[in-house]
Formats: sequence, structure tokens, C-alpha cells
Amino acid sequence: MAGKGIRVEPPFLEFNDMKVGEVYKKAVSITNIGKVSRKLSVEKPAQKIFKLIRLAQAWFLPPGFCIRGTLEFTPVSEEKVKDSIQIFIDEEELLEVPITGLPGFASLSMVSLVDFGSLVAGGQAVRKHHPITNKGSAPGRFEVRYKKSELYSLHIFPSHGTAEGGTTVWLIVELRAFRPGRIAEEAQVKLHDTPAVLSIKAEVVVQHLEISDMQGSPLSCLRFGPVYFGASSEQKVVLRNNGPIPCDWVSLLLDKAVGIEGGTDLQKSTGTALLERMKNYSSTTHSALQVLECVPAHGPLDPYRTTTVVVRFSPKSRRRWRSTSPSRQDYCLFLLFDIVSCKHGFTQPAVDSSVEVAVTGSGIPVALVPSPSDTFDFSHCAMGQHSDLLCMLQNLCPQLPVRFRFRKLAHFAAHPPTGTIAPGQSQDVVLTFNARQQGTFHVRQKVDVLGWVESQKNGCPNEIGCFHTILLHLSAICDSVRIPPQPKLHSALKCPAGLRPRVRLRELDHCSALGRIATAKLHKHRREMSPITDIDEFLAFPNDRASSIRPASPHTQYRTIFTGVHRYRYVDPSYAFTKDEDELRRRNQQTYINFIKQRWHEKTGQPQTGNDNVLEIDTHNGLVPPEFNNRDPNGTKNSDWNPSCTSKHLSEIPNSGDSQIFDAVNIVPSTSQQVADCLRTLTPLELYQVDITPSSVNFGVVAVNSVCAMNVHLINRLPVHVWVEFEVDCVELQGFSMLSQVLPPFFHTILPMTSLNYTINQQHPGQILVQAEVIPLALELSSNRLVLTPNPDLLAGSEYRGIVTLQNLSNCVAEFSWKPVIPESGLLLYSIRPCTGVVEPHMELDCEINWYPGFNSPTEGDFDLFVQEGAPQRLHCVAKVGSTTVELAEKRILFTSVPLNTTSVRSAVLHNSGQNHAYFEVVDICPLPGMVVSPSVGVVPSRGQAMIRIQFNPDCVFKFDTKIEIAMKNMKSIKLRVGGSVEPPNVTFSQFHFQFCGVHIGSEQRIPFSITNHSAALSQVTFDLSKYKDFSVKARLPSTKKELGVTVVEVGSGQTEECFLVFSPTQVTDYNFVLPIMVNRVKWPTSLPSFFTSSSSTTLLLTPDSRKSMTTSTTSSTDEQSLTVDATALIAPVEMSSTRLQFVVVSHSPTFPQIVELRAKGEESVCWKAVSGEGVRWRFDLGAAEELCSVAPAFGLLRPGQSVCLAVTVNPEATRNGEKITKVSIPMYLGGEGEEGRQRNEELQPYRKLSVIILLSRPSIVFYPRQILFTPVPLSKSTETMLTLNITGYPGGTTMSAECEEVETKNGTKIQPISVNFPHGNRICTQNISEGTKVVSLLCKVSFCSAVPVSLCTTITFSDHMKNKFKIKVCAVAENCLLTIWPYLAIHSTDQHVVLQTGDTSVEAVLLNFHTPSPASGPITSSSSSSSFDHKSSGYCTSDSLTYCYSMDEQSSKDEDTSSKSDTPGSLSIPRFPVSKSEETKFYQKVLLTVEKWFSLYGWPSGTNPLCIPHSLRRVVFAVQTSDSNGRAFSVTQNKDTRSVVDMLEHLTGRMIPGIPMCQTFSKDIRQRTIQMLQQNEAILEFLRVQGACLYHIKPEYLLDIAEFKHWCSLQEKDSEKYLDCNFFDFWSLSKRSWIDVLLQIYKVLVLSHMPEDTRYEPLYPRDTEDALLDGSHALTSTIYSLRELHLLSWLNMNYQKMRKVVWEAGGIPTSRWIVNFDLDFADGLVLGALIAAHCPYLIRSHFQRMYTTPCNAPQIFHNSIIVTQALILLGLSLNMKSTDLCEINPVQTLFLCVHLYETLPHYMPSETLTLSGGLHSTFSKQVRLKNPSSKPLRYKVLLLGEDAHLFSVPGSSEVTVPAGSEAELTVQFRCYFLRPVEAVLLLITSSAFGLRCGTLAFNLKTCVTQITPTNSVQLTCPCYQLKVINVPLTNNYNKKDYFRVVLVESSYNPLGPEKKKDRLSHQKSLSDSEKKHATSDGGDQFEVGEANEFLSTERTVCLKPGQPGNLRILYMPFFIGTKYCSVLLLSPQV
Repeated sequence: MAGKGIRVEPPFLEFNDMKVGEVYKKAVSITNIGKVSRKLSVEKPAQKIFKLIRLAQAWFLPPGFCIRGTLEFTPVSEEKVKDSIQIFIDEEELLEVPITGLPGFASLSMVSLVDFGSLVAGGQAVRKHHPITNKGSAPGRFEVRYKKSELYSLHIFPSHGTAEGGTTVWLIVELRAFRPGRIAEEAQVKLHDTPAVLSIKAEVVVQHLEISDMQGSPLSCLRFGPVYFGASSEQKVVLRNNGPIPCDWVSLLLDKAVGIEGGTDLQKSTGTALLERMKNYSSTTHSALQVLECVPAHGPLDPYRTTTVVVRFSPKSRRRWRSTSPSRQDYCLFLLFDIVSCKHGFTQPAVDSSVEVAVTGSGIPVALVPSPSDTFDFSHCAMGQHSDLLCMLQNLCPQLPVRFRFRKLAHFAAHPPTGTIAPGQSQDVVLTFNARQQGTFHVRQKVDVLGWVESQKNGCPNEIGCFHTILLHLSAICDSVRIPPQPKLHSALKCPAGLRPRVRLRELDHCSALGRIATAKLHKHRREMSPITDIDEFLAFPNDRASSIRPASPHTQYRTIFTGVHRYRYVDPSYAFTKDEDELRRRNQQTYINFIKQRWHEKTGQPQTGNDNVLEIDTHNGLVPPEFNNRDPNGTKNSDWNPSCTSKHLSEIPNSGDSQIFDAVNIVPSTSQQVADCLRTLTPLELYQVDITPSSVNFGVVAVNSVCAMNVHLINRLPVHVWVEFEVDCVELQGFSMLSQVLPPFFHTILPMTSLNYTINQQHPGQILVQAEVIPLALELSSNRLVLTPNPDLLAGSEYRGIVTLQNLSNCVAEFSWKPVIPESGLLLYSIRPCTGVVEPHMELDCEINWYPGFNSPTEGDFDLFVQEGAPQRLHCVAKVGSTTVELAEKRILFTSVPLNTTSVRSAVLHNSGQNHAYFEVVDICPLPGMVVSPSVGVVPSRGQAMIRIQFNPDCVFKFDTKIEIAMKNMKSIKLRVGGSVEPPNVTFSQFHFQFCGVHIGSEQRIPFSITNHSAALSQVTFDLSKYKDFSVKARLPSTKKELGVTVVEVGSGQTEECFLVFSPTQVTDYNFVLPIMVNRVKWPTSLPSFFTSSSSTTLLLTPDSRKSMTTSTTSSTDEQSLTVDATALIAPVEMSSTRLQFVVVSHSPTFPQIVELRAKGEESVCWKAVSGEGVRWRFDLGAAEELCSVAPAFGLLRPGQSVCLAVTVNPEATRNGEKITKVSIPMYLGGEGEEGRQRNEELQPYRKLSVIILLSRPSIVFYPRQILFTPVPLSKSTETMLTLNITGYPGGTTMSAECEEVETKNGTKIQPISVNFPHGNRICTQNISEGTKVVSLLCKVSFCSAVPVSLCTTITFSDHMKNKFKIKVCAVAENCLLTIWPYLAIHSTDQHVVLQTGDTSVEAVLLNFHTPSPASGPITSSSSSSSFDHKSSGYCTSDSLTYCYSMDEQSSKDEDTSSKSDTPGSLSIPRFPVSKSEETKFYQKVLLTVEKWFSLYGWPSGTNPLCIPHSLRRVVFAVQTSDSNGRAFSVTQNKDTRSVVDMLEHLTGRMIPGIPMCQTFSKDIRQRTIQMLQQNEAILEFLRVQGACLYHIKPEYLLDIAEFKHWCSLQEKDSEKYLDCNFFDFWSLSKRSWIDVLLQIYKVLVLSHMPEDTRYEPLYPRDTEDALLDGSHALTSTIYSLRELHLLSWLNMNYQKMRKVVWEAGGIPTSRWIVNFDLDFADGLVLGALIAAHCPYLIRSHFQRMYTTPCNAPQIFHNSIIVTQALILLGLSLNMKSTDLCEINPVQTLFLCVHLYETLPHYMPSETLTLSGGLHSTFSKQVRLKNPSSKPLRYKVLLLGEDAHLFSVPGSSEVTVPAGSEAELTVQFRCYFLRPVEAVLLLITSSAFGLRCGTLAFNLKTCVTQITPTNSVQLTCPCYQLKVINVPLTNNYNKKDYFRVVLVESSYNPLGPEKKKDRLSHQKSLSDSEKKHATSDGGDQFEVGEANEFLSTERTVCLKPGQPGNLRILYMPFFIGTKYCSVLLLSPQV
């Protein structure tokens, strides 16, 4: 930069790659390049981060001078910075030097192309490194994304990362190609926010071998033609490597291919050829190995290069005997040329790299025959002469010529010596004998047949040689002297000793020499008839007598060769061993043998077995003993071994098995031979015979962290050792197998698949392709959105249930957990269970979702599913609230004469006549001031009712008329009109002034007065005397307010209440005050509302808005007078020492008097000033008490300071016959005497009262408890209790005795089941007689046990020596019925179980103490669910859905009895419902819910009636006068639901109950009403006892309502037996338990009694069960189960045993069990599943086959329970049971369910069949006519069930109604898309929601196609054996695209023509059969019908779009003359 001669260097300053905190410096120079001096002024940069050193000043720069400085830069942020240095030149020109600070940046770049060139399609991984260079200074991120393809596998890694500045990151691009073709893939690369494209290109080809002839034409067959046996023929082929990489090839003879011929004479007949093949089968392979050879057999081949291979055909004769001539042998073989790398590299099944060549040829024998024979005799010939004979050689072979050659032979010659004979021709040859030597000549002339034979040098071509020789026998004599022949002995008879030693008899046929002896064959039959023994027998030859007569061993036997008889054996006694000597020798030998074996076992470490020659291996378990041979594993290899080239030899190597891996395989070579073998370099052929398979392993889709294993087979077919080493470079493929193995020769082993690369002998590499798609572990939801719809068959609160299925498609166990998603409102009323668990691989698990309905319950909720560490899945739940019909029983509620400030209660009833439960909310719970509506929210059950309680407590007087709006969920709101008037109080008092004059301290004075209520409403008068504690008000009834000093008196309309004002002074004072009174909580008299006295009839119409602004005005009070009190308290002049005396009167003992002192005040007391006279006169007025006691003196005078003692005496005789406690009150008066005093006493109040209590001490016993109530027990089970006798009034030493009454059984016999004993003795301890009130306790143990059913209520009598008797009531039950002894099972639910005990004639089910499940009960799975199953709202249904059952008087009393009271003496003698948290309480609660559910559903005549025990059973149907919690009386509107327990009994029995009127009405008076209800309860109990109920422990008063029960208790005397104090026990516990027992007994005698009593239901045979205890021959008895319950168990066992192998046939079959427990045996749900499946087999595939047969955890058990519950709900048989109820099963609950199923399930088995018929692709229909003979309409729910139920339909709704006495028709339709028959089941069910119940109707639905109309027809004519192409037009008439499979069915007649119907039907059956066959097959192969198919389809599948036309090519080649028909079927299950 320059300006005016000034140059600045550098012209601009740039700081690149700056970093915060670093200091950068750059030099700056300014040079004057001008000719004049310049004045410079340099200003530093404006920013503080720049600092200019040595330049920031003014300069005078001469020409040529330069100034230098430094610019420092300190960046503070990584942002681009710009500034400048300003230079002023001569103050005229400005020169700026720009400064730029640039932060570090990334500059990523790469080449956009990766070219792999040519690749081989085989799956081999090819990698290329591709660089990404960062030319910048800052790190840059990159990310690679690409798509996956099925044709190839592309992996680029790392897929993302960071490249530092100035560095290069290498991407590894790995490509695996599986199919040929071009690859042009683009990967999207993001280079630091800059997009780029990476192109990947490759040309994928298939590497394979090609074979052609020498001219280059493709070669498929080599035809050698006929070749003589022994000769060889060669043909050359060209082998070409058509691939881009070099390869090693091998040739292999396929001797197992289809169609080979290995030496069969095809010119012979078939039978002859097959017979010869059977004879020569063993040598076929061997002959095939020798006839064909490739030279070379293996070798390398460069890419696209060729090599010449010579194929040599050398047939060999296979004749067995020399005497037989060989026959023709035809060969048809296949040569395979393959690449070695296909076995040790990556290959795919679709890629074939090999090539096959067929080789044909024939081996024919040489047919060169000499004529006239092969023997030529020249006879005599003189010396020097010659003799000639003519020999004619004939070539009998018609195919090949014969080239012959005579070998040179002395004295003989042939002419011509060589020649060629054409096929079928002959050649004359002259044989000449030249006599040159005297003698006789016998020679053999060899005639060689010449031809091409295999060269002796390896690798050389064939050469001309001899391959066959003919022998000519020549004889000639050169002398005239003839020597006759000498006779010779047969060679077989010349057998000297030792020449043929010890020839066994059985080897006679194998001796060639002996086999030709005819004499031996003559006697062969004798040997066959001789007995066969194990002793070796030898042959005795004629000249072998020395060894056969006297053998070396005495046990050796010889037979003669001719006769076969035993040879005489001589034993020399002088030299032979005796028997003892032989035994001694044997023992000595055995000692050495045992010693040697023991040493061998110690050395090898193998255990010694009993049999040393046999390996003790159990072969039936799959272990086969290894076969050993004599080959030394460490010996030298066979050098003469020639590698076999056949596939058969390669496969005939036995598998060593896994057990020999570590025994026979070394990790590294250990011996010298193994080292030498493993150092060899294998040839391609040898390498080909080391087989490591598979070469490709595809694990498929696997989950993260899962373990997958596959086996790798290592096969060594070489006779040498091979060393295989594996290399694992992938962490996921780490395994537990050995990575190095030395394979012995001909060895096969198996390893788990864990490797990828390997080497053989450390030289030859190989690879195994491992493929797997690793996915995160996840569970698949059946649906992400679940809609819950109500089920009207279930009770309120439990009707909204849904199921979501978790499917585990991976190969790993998946752990899951559900977490709720809390909405913003914080309210989620959904629950899911199980919330945690595991799902096994390839299994599924059901989870149940419940919605807890309510008016304000949100209908939507979400849950997140977490599977280990995977991403959560969201499940959205929606509850669809059903509509129903709800009406008010009374649309207007009238409050008449409502008292002011007093609570009045009215009730309104909501009735639901619809099918669904209704949920409501009161919009405004306070519609008026003081009016409260409760409950604010609630539920109205289906066909039930709910009660709304209206409490009104007005604080002003007015008339009102308003409306209460009740909003209904998903319905229109309902309005209730409420009207009435508030009455002002109007009371008057009889006295207005109360005057108490001179009342002494301690005395009491009363003034009576009355209160009259003149209004029409209740008046409540409150006296508040809390400030005046000496005053009180006493009324006739006790005050309802317990506050001290406050008295409340309630006066009814028009009534008068008498009261007293009592003055009891405690100090001297006087009172004058107005009595504080409030009337209806309003001060009286005071200012009251103006309309108190208003007579206006105006009605106030109040709305919720207007009532808030309502005010009241006040005026002055009316003419009402206040009540005043004047009182004076005086000092008492006389004091009494005691005012209470107690006397104890003991029998035969005197009674002593007691002293009372009267003392007068002293003279100084001021009280004497008011007394006139000398003192105070006093007297006692005994009155009626004169007969009981006396006071002496009874009167007198006391002066100041005096005192007197009074003797009070009682009369014992007057009290001994009276009450036990007598109370007497004796008044004392101050005043006159005699009659005057008595008259005055009537006017005056008593001064004092002396209370005398007389206790009569008689002998008495108080029992604790007052009565004994035994828990019901099974038969023969003993129970006992301790009874405490609190004894008083007995002298010491008294003995007590007990006597029990006998009980009469049903059969008339008397038993005594109760026994009493005294564990500590029955003698009373000594006590002081004077202490007559002392209580002595005596313990007594009462036991109960009965072997027969008995229900008793008896007494135990205790007596003494004085014949005093004391009785106590005992109630006990012993029965063999589960419904009676259930309390006993509740107590022993954890320690006793039912087991079977087998006897001689019966099998008994008894209870035994066990802490673990009984073996007789089968496999027991714990039924306890996980804690996750519980929900905080588990009681929601019970608490909310049953609140409508409470009556109003119970509601108030419930508040005061909510807290459970502790057990007291009274609670032990009455039935009780436990309240503590224990297993017993849970058992009771489940029984309670079971009884409520069943009687709610089936106990009432008009459908469902929700029941709440005990409230619903105690309600009174008419209005009564009752009281609230404060004791105030009010009127209650009558309950609109008039159903009672009497209606239930009449419905279940079908008749009226004796003793109960037909239309009974109850009185409003509580006394009369209590009597009526007691009479009704007594009649009910008596009726049930007559029917067989065990209810003697239930009293009629136990069944009363709370108000009536309290009234009954108040009427009982405390000393009576029936007395019960409500304050000492929980009434709700008593009532609940009593009603449970009553209902269970009702069920027992009215429902269970319908069951048969036959226990021998059906015998079980071993085919049904493995360990059943009953076979039908033994009766089943029990001490806990009745005959009906035993019959039910037999029914359950029969169905379970028969169905467990049918239902779970595909999966694991559950174990056999004998069902004897109604709880444990049902815990896993399998028994119920098998039971339902036995009657509803159409639910097996959809439901029960999904169950776990061996559940091992709580979620799996819950899964089974869900399935069973869903099936029961579907069939309408659930009894409102939840899935959790089946998990935590209860025996009573199970019994109810099983009885219900026993009665209803048989109706679900179809008894009739409806057949729907019609044409294909048409709609079938059938009508079902339903008749209703009853007087009420019937409503059915229609269900279509079965595997094909979705194909059927019922037009209209899913319900059908049949009017009363009328008919209705139901139409069933079926749209036919298939030829196969379709079946389903039609069910018509009446549920509890439909009101009137009737039996279920079930029908089988079947279809039949009676007509087929083709869519098109094609006709043609074609000659035989001529291919014809038929184009069949196709059109998809459906609205869905799909693939249609093509199936061809041929027939000899036209199925649509005029043939007979029978033939058409049979053809349609064949069509349907073909459709069935192809319904599940994957292939689309043509259908074969009998003979060969003449029609073929070119396509297996056809893809058709909707409405798209298509074409199908059918190939037709007829084989026979005639007409042929073919039906083309297009199948698509999806469409």
C-alpha cells in the first residue's frame, strides 16, 4: 500500500485462526519511497484488543528511511474482528491499513466418487479408504447417511465424527455384493454444515467357470462312445475363468447325482439290469472312480484366462470270475468343475460358480476269438522241419476294430504277426513250429490287443500299448519217443503237517482248493444238521493225524473233511493237566491280567468298569460308542494315498460329536507327525476336501445384548492332519469355543459359531460371512390406542376393561415397565397390571387396563412402556362412556313444615332402566341456604337405583320452590324439583316464674313445668345453664346434647313435654335471673324475623343466583314473656356422715348393722338464727322400705353442736328370696313428727337421702363367654375352646361337674359330639366365707368333633353337690360342605391343603397340614400376585358403586360406628367379621364379594339388582320415623325399591315362604316394626333349616337393621341370655357375618342341591393322564366336600385330563394333576381354560392356545387369568370376576364359578347345524326362527365365534329381541370367497343386562359351494407332444392390490358341463382340497393330479392392482388324445 511516496508493508494485516487468550504479533514497516521528506502521524486502532508498539506517534520521515513497529492482537472472543491503522501524511492524505482477525474455521473437503471397479457377487467384503480432509484450522464435524439395499450391503464407518484442523479422516467404505449388476449408490455427507454427495459405484459380476471344446463352442456333454475294457480314450476341454479375480479350480466326480449310470448294460432287459446292479452295488463307486480322470485335476486360473483339461475315459471290466466273460458296461457320469474359494470364502446360494459336464461312454469287452480253438497241437515234427497250422482270429465286436500283435516265441512263429481286424471281420494267421531242438514243447502264445492306454508317466498323454492278451496253447514234439504221463495224488489231499495248520470248519467254503472237492460237498448236509456251538472246530486232513488226534489244547475239536464227524481225541493221563491244575493256571493268568489292567487305568485316569470290553454308554440317549481301528493316530501318513475326487467319499466321514472335541483334537500340533502335516502346503484339490461349513451365517434379526449361536462343521477328508486357526476381530462374535484346532485325518467335529476369519495350516485363508440385523430390544404393542367400552354384564366400577398385548419378536428376554403419564390436572384414573415383568423370546404377554369411572373421571390417559434402556412407547387409552336411561322415581320432593335451624332429611331415588351404568354429579350441592345434597357424585347401576340425600337446615322462615340439577355423564341432565316451607317455632311454657325459698346446701328442690309446641314442625328448646351450675333442667327423655349445663328438649308438633327445674345449691347465695332459653337455636324471647308471624302464602322461587342475595328483615318481638328464677341457698344445720350404705347378705350367715352419724352445726353458725326453738327436729321416712331395713332411732331433736348415731339394719329373710341387688332410698326430713310430719313431707323436699344397697350373695356362675360358638369344622376334625367359669358364693372344696346333651342325627342315631374336661381340676379353691363377693375362676376346655354331618344348638349343664344347675348354650356345625366350613378354611388357608388318600374301596379327600403344596394336587404355582397388581383404587368399585345401597338411617349410624371396636367378651360368643389386617380377613372379604356378585346377578327375579351386604338385605320398604345421629326424629321418604330378601327366596325356590304374608307391610312404630321383622327373620331361618341349612348359630335379631337392633337391645334385660350391649361389639361385623352365612346356606340348599351326587363321573384311562389316582373303580369320598362338590371335582378332572393334550398340542402340554383344591389347582388358569375349551372348542385358537402352560412368574399367571377372564366375559359367564380374582383365587369363589359353569357351559355346545350353500363369489344367507312362549320379551346378544367367524355376518344390530308370545327371525349371511368349507359358531346369549334370562342357543354354521361360475373360458385344439401357449386374461375386481398365487387343477371332464352332479361335487371337493393344500404353502408349484401334468404355468404368483387387466401364460403339452380340462385358481388370503 502506498500513497504520496509512502509504502506500508504489509499492505493489510490478517490474523487467521485466532484463539481467545493468545497474543499475536505482526511487524509493520513504513517506508518513504518518495523524493521529499514526509510528516507522518500514526494512530493506533480504535479497539483495545489491538496494541501498536513504537509507531503510535508523529514522525518526520526523510526519503529512503523506514520506521518499524509491532502490532499486538489479543482476541477476547471467537468472532470476526475488523479495524485499521490510520496514517496521516502531511496532515493532508489519510492512509488506512486494514486489520482483520479471523477465528479458526473448518474447511472439509473430499472426493465425491468411490469406484470399486469390478466385484464378485458372493458377499465378500471389499473395503476402500476414502479421505475427508480438513484444510481449516478448527475441528469440523461430518455425518454420513445412506440407504440400505437387499442387493448389496454397504457400510461406511465411522458414520460421524470430527476432523481436527489440518488433518485427514479416512472413511472405510465396505461393500458386499450378493447379486450381479451395477451399483450406483449416493451417500449424503454433511461436511460441517455443507451438504455433499458421495457416489459409490461398482460393477458386480458373477465369477464362474466355463467349459468349451477346442473350437470354443460351449460344451455340455462329452461322448466317448464305446471303448474296450483296459483301453483309454482322451478328449480335451477348455476351462475358462470368467471372473475378475484369480481362482483355484478342482474337478469333482458327482457319483450321487440323479441319472448316473455306473456300469450297467442298458441293452439288457430291465429286470436283468436291476439284478446285476444289486449284485455289483458295492463296486459301483469304485468302478466309477477308475473309469474317469481329469488331467490336471486341479490348478490355478488367472482372471479371464483359459486352460486345457484332458478328460480320460478308461473303462474297467467288473467280472467276478475268470471263467465268465465280461459284459457291456454303459456309463453316464457328471464332472463338476468348481472354485476352491467357494468353500473357504463368501458365497451365496443364488450364485453358482461351478460348471457341470456330462460324460457318457461304454466299456465293451474285447471279442477276439481264435478258431477253431485256443489249443493247437503240432504233433510230431522231425528235427529241422516245420509244421504249420491255420488260426483264424474273429472280431466279434460290432463297434470297434481290433489291432493285434503276436509276441515272439522260441520255436514258434505267426504270420502275419500284427494286424487290424475290422468290426465283425476275421483274419487268418498261420502258426509255424520250427523243430530245431529235440523234445516236447508245451508253450502259451500271447496275442496282445493294442490300443490307446494311459501313460505311465504322470501328466503325459495316452500312448499305444497292450491292454488285453489272448493265450494260445501250443504243443509240439521234436522226437518220435513218447513219454506217458505219471498219475498224481490230488493236491488237496497232500496236506502235510504244518502246511495248512488249523483250518476252521466254517472256513471250508473259503478254501479255494477244498471248495473244488466233490466228495466234501456230498457230506455238507451232515454238517448243517449238526448243532451249532460256540466252540471252534477245525478240519482234520488225511495226513494231519498227529495234530488232530492229539491236539495241543484239550478244548480243540476236529472233524473229518469227508464225513464231518468228530475226530477221536487221545488224552495222555501222564502228561495232561487235571481240572485243578487248569483252574490254578487260569487264576495265575487272571492275576497278571488284572494287575496290568489296573496299572493301565491308573496311568490313563479312566475309571475301571465291570466289563473291560464294553464301553458303558447309554445308546438310547443319543451317545454312540466310538469305533476304533488299528490305525495309529500319531503314525506316518500313507504315501500311496491318492486324493479322491468323488462327492460320496467326501460325505462318508462320521461325525465325531461334541464329546470328542477335547479328547481327539489338539489346539496346536504336538507330535512330529502333526507338525510335519501342518506345515504342508495343500493343493487345491486337498484344500477342497477340508470342508468348513457353513460359509455364510445369517442370524437374522437379533436384539442387543442377546446371545445367538450356530454350529460350524469342521470336516477333514484328508489322511493327514490339518491345522485350522480362527481369527475373531469383532467383539460381538466372541465365543467360548477353541480358536485353534488340529483335525486328525478323516475327522468331523462341530463348533459353536463364533468366528469370522480362519487359516488352514497357517497358509490358506478362509472367511465365513456373518450377517445379523441388530435391533434395540423392544416390545411390540398390539395397539397404540386402546378404546375401552362398557360391558353391561359387569358391576359398576369394573365394566371398563381393556387388553393390550406385548409381543416379543426378538430372541432375548425383554424386561418392561409401565409408567403413567400424569396429566396437567393431576388426575389419572387408569391402572394397568402387571406394571412390570418380563416377556420371553418370541412370546407374548397380556396387560389389563382398567378405567375407574366417575362423573369427573377423565376419559383419556396415557402410559409409557419402557423396555430396558430403549425409547418409551406411548399407549393412549380412551374410555367410551355408554349411554343409558336414568329417571327420577319422584320428580318433586316436598318439604312440609320444616323446622327452623333443624336438620330435615329427604331422599330422591334415581332409577336406571338402561343397559349401562350411569354416573352423575349434583351441579350445585347447596341450592338453598342451609340445604346440602349428598352424595355430590355417584353411580346408578344398570337396572338399579341410587339414592340422593337432601339435608335442609334453614336459618330463616320462608317458602321455597327450587330445582336441583343432576348432570349425567354422556347424557342429558335431570332436574329435581324441591319445594316446601319453613315453619317458625311456637312454644309456650306453663310457668314463667320459679321461686326457690330457703334451700339448704346439699339439698335439692324441683319445680315442675311443661312446654307445649303449637307449630306444625318440631321445636327444639335449649336451656343453657352453664353459668348457673346449681340449676339444671330434667326432662322425660335424656338430653341429646352432652355438653355440661346444657339441656335440649325436643317437642313434637302439638305435643307437650313435662320438665323440672332443679335447684341443688353448693354454697350460700341467692339467685335472680332470666332463664336462658333458645328455641330452634334462636334466642327466646328476642327479635325474630318479621315473617315469623306472617300469614302470607307467597312462595319464594329461589334459584342458585337469587338465594345468595336473599336477606331477612327483623321487627320487634311479639307478646312473649321471659322465664325468671328467684332462689335462696341456706347453710345446712345438720350433716350426715355417709349417704350410701352397702350390705352383703350371705346364706346361713348373720347380717350386722351399720352406723350413720348425724351432727349439728355449732352455736356460732348463722344457720341457727333462722331456726325457732331449741334445735332441729329430724326424721326418716321408711315408707315401703320398712320390710327390708330399719333405722334406729328414726327421728329425734338435735341441738347446736349435738350428734346422734343411727343404726341401720337390714332384714335377711326379706331379701334372700328377692333380687340379687336391692336398692333402697330413705328420705330424711327436718320438721315435725307423726302424721303432721308425714303430711308436711309430701309438700317439702327431702333434706337428705340415705341410699341402702343390699347384695344377695348366692352361689352363681358367670360364663366367659356367655355362649360358645364353634367355628364350623369338617367331618372328623376336632375343635376346642376354653371356657372360664367365674364362680361366686361357693365354699372351698366344692366340686363342679359338666353334662352334655346327646344329639340326634338325621338317621335317628344319637351321638355326643361335645366333650368337656377340666384341665386344672374341677374343685373350687378354698376361700374366706366372709368374702362372699370374691370371684373364683375355673377353666374348662370344651371340644367338638363329629364324623357325621351335624348342626346343633345345645346346652352344657354344670352342677354342684347342692344340685344347683347352670347352663350355657353351645352352637356347633360339622359338615362336609365347602359353603359351611369356609371359616375353618379361612383360618387354615396357609397351613392346610386338600390331599387324596387311597383306600381299599375308596379314595378320600382330606385336609392335612402342609406348608408346601400337596403332590397329589399336581404342580401348584403360587397364586400370589405381584405387588404391582394392586392399585390404590382397588376398593373403588366397592366403595363408590355400592354407596347407593345405604339407607338414610344407616348413613347416620355408620358415622358413629366406623371405628371398629376391639374384641370383648361379647364378641367371642357371636358371629363376627374380622377387621384386622390378616390372611383370614382377606379370605372373608373375598367370600363377601363373591356372594355379593352372585346374588346381585342371579338372586333376583327381574334381572340384576346390585347388592351390598348387609345394607341391601335389611332395608325396610315403607316410610318410618327414625332419628339421626343427634337423636332428632324426622320422617324418611319410603324406599322405591321394594325388593327384599323374601323376594329373593321366593325367586330361588319358586314358592312362598311359610309364615310370611304375601304382601307384608311394616309399621311406622319401631316397637311394632321390630316385632314384625323378628317374626319374618325367624320364618326365613326356620325355612332354611328345614331345607338343610346349618344356621343354628344365627339368631333372628342378628339380621335386623341398626335402629331395630338397638331397640331390641334396649328391651332385653342385662341378666338375660339374649342381652347384647351394642357398646361392646361392632354391629356391622355381626350383621355382615350373619348375612354371609345365611346367603351361603341359601346357595347351598337352593342352588348347589341341583347338582347330582354321583362321584363316579367317568373313569380316566392312562391315555388321558399319567398319574391320575382314580380309574373309575373307586368311589370318591371326603370329609370337607359333599357328594355334589365331589361330582363337580370329577367333572373338572375329566375335562382337564382330556383337553390338556388337545388345547396345548402345539406347545408344551401341561403336566397331569388331580384337582382336589378349589384354590391352588386353579391358580394358573389352566384348569378353567381346559374346562371352557372342552365345551367351547371354537375359542381354543383365539384364546387358550396363547396361555403359558408352565407359568413361572406372576405376570405369566396374570396373563393366563386375563385370557380366561376374557373368555368368560365374551360368553357372559364371568360372574363379574376380575383377572386379579383368578390370580388370588378363593375356594368359595371357585366353587361358585364352577357350579355356574357346570349349569351353563353345556348350552354353549352347538346341537344343531346350519348349512349355508350357494355359488362362489356370491352371498349365502340362512334364517333362524326364534319363538318366545313366555309372557315377557326376550333379548339375545348375537355372537359369531370361530376361526372363520369374521367371514359371517348378521345384518342389523348385535342384539335380537323376541316379543312375548311371538316369533322373530335372525338372518345369517356369508360372502363366499373360498372353495373350501368354512365353519363358525352362532351363539345367542342372554346376559344379566337384558333382564329376563333364558338358556343360551348355539348353532354350528357350515358352508358348501354348490355352483362355480368361471370368469372366463379358453378353448383350443393341439396335437400330441406339441407345446401350445395359452394366454388367459385376468382382471382384479377387488379394491385392493395383492399377489395372487396360481394353482392349476386338471380333470378329465368339464366340471361346469352337463355331467352328473355327483361328479361336479367330487371335482369341487378336489378344488377345495387343492385350495387347502396351497393355503399355507409358500411355493406356487402346479398341482399334480394322478398322472403327469399337461398344463403348466409360467408364473407362480401374479400381482394385480384394482381393476388392472393382466395376462397369464399357460403352457399346454398333451400326452394323450382326448379332451382335457384345467381349472385356474387364483388364491390370495389377504383379499
